[in-house]
Amino acid sequence: MEKNRATLSVKLVNFHQLKNLPLPWWRSVNNLFRLAVLFSCFGGTIASPTFGEILPSLPEDEESTLEIKPIPAVSQLRDVLPTDWAYSALENLAKNYQCLVGFDDSTYLGQKNLSRAEFAVMLNVCLEKITKTSQVEVKDIPTVEQLRQEFTLDLALLRGKTDAIQARVQDLEATEFSDTVKLKGLVNFAVTDVLVGEGEEQIVWQQRVRLDLDRSFMGKDRLRLRLMAGNGSIPQLADGTSEVVQTQQFFGDTSKQLKITNLTYSLEIVERLYLTTAAIGGLHSDYNLAPINPFLDDGNEGTTTLSVFGQKNAIESLGGGTGLGLIYQYNDSLSIGVGYYAAEAFDATEGKGLFNGTQTTGVKVRWQANEDLTVSLNYQHGYFSKGDFAFDSNGKVFGFAPNLGTAVANNTLAQFPTIANSYGGEFFWRVNPHFGVGGWLGYTQAEAIDRGDGEIWNYAISLVFPDLGKEGNLGGIIFGAQPYLASFTGDSSLNNDTPFHLEMFYRYQLLNNISVTSGLTWQLAPNQNADNADILMGTVRVNFGF
Repeated sequence: MEKNRATLSVKLVNFHQLKNLPLPWWRSVNNLFRLAVLFSCFGGTIASPTFGEILPSLPEDEESTLEIKPIPAVSQLRDVLPTDWAYSALENLAKNYQCLVGFDDSTYLGQKNLSRAEFAVMLNVCLEKITKTSQVEVKDIPTVEQLRQEFTLDLALLRGKTDAIQARVQDLEATEFSDTVKLKGLVNFAVTDVLVGEGEEQIVWQQRVRLDLDRSFMGKDRLRLRLMAGNGSIPQLADGTSEVVQTQQFFGDTSKQLKITNLTYSLEIVERLYLTTAAIGGLHSDYNLAPINPFLDDGNEGTTTLSVFGQKNAIESLGGGTGLGLIYQYNDSLSIGVGYYAAEAFDATEGKGLFNGTQTTGVKVRWQANEDLTVSLNYQHGYFSKGDFAFDSNGKVFGFAPNLGTAVANNTLAQFPTIANSYGGEFFWRVNPHFGVGGWLGYTQAEAIDRGDGEIWNYAISLVFPDLGKEGNLGGIIFGAQPYLASFTGDSSLNNDTPFHLEMFYRYQLLNNISVTSGLTWQLAPNQNADNADILMGTVRVNFGF
């Protein structure tokens, strides 16, 4: 009888490592292959691509609500007929090895694609039964040999793919940053030349590193810690105007230090209601579910526009800091967000803190008219202590200068305690897959306490060309006016020429995580003074994401 005894050869790998990997080849396995794999377990020299360490409780397949259960007799399967070619094989499994399994509705679903979890359960049942007997009936040997020969190539290919995936899993485990914290990084290298302008006109090579550490505790929440380091100093042109600030310079000059620029926690409180809290670096854009124009607004990562101004409506850069935001998704099209932020909530001195110092409150309504058209309206009210008014996303707390707008707008009102009411609207229309148009309008009514009232305008129209040249590329043109102080009753000598901004850029996607962006920015009447020389800057920026 020893010659009739077959050796069970099983190669063990960790099923739980494999279940999360994309395996399109696996889902194409049909009932025929299912039987071949099960029977190949009997052979003395053919080892199946088996899955060890399979626990009794496996996750159900997301695409099926049927449960797998043992079937004592093939006659109980209502979709298997005696005329089916596999009938005798199934009958043999049930009768001799008691390892036939089907679904709880008394079906076998022989033509159904097999999921990994279903296969693991079926295979595990047979392995347990056969291991107890460790032998195969003599009359079954010809059937086993026939199946073995017929599926030798299939099994070899399957085993090779399984081995390759196991190697990938081991490599991922060895290089994984953390099994609980996700790391996302972006490095900007930028070479910029002031082609036309008066002031600091040197060619510079600057860099900035931004690291996001994300942790989820419940699956519907996120704790984010952002670290930044760079040497992106802003050139002094046209009396120190901030119209020239580029995205790699946004919080980009950290004086050779690694700084925490964002510490936030977000979660879904109940269905359709979201909370975002910020201990450090909260912004009025935080209570947006998504950017209005996703091709321009990347949160100043430096992967799209050259300028900070080209990202979104500038009024969202007024204020920020410590606070919270709430977003309510009324339906699939309409969402409403509100937020409150204090600039120096950590400071206990008089006139500061969470409620007594510089603080801003905002509300934003976002309407997704259809999958191609998005419109938003927003309002912000703020009180700014003396020295705090600026379009700087609360960068003053970190020692950063304003990151957009004219020096006249930023510096004039910063001399006084100021109350500001800002109104804005933005839209984006994706005309077709390769062309979109967007724009915004922002108006700020400012009251410099005991001095006078002022008006600040900013606006832009933008054209984007997704996948220009190849998939992943992006072209963009932005024309508008950066925030400028159009009038101020406290200073009749104010220059109020419109400081137009023209920007053209093109991003070429070299690899999935490497891109090169080149372009020009042109400031006309910089610092809202037509007597100042225009500023023309050329930039080549390389981005590395990981």
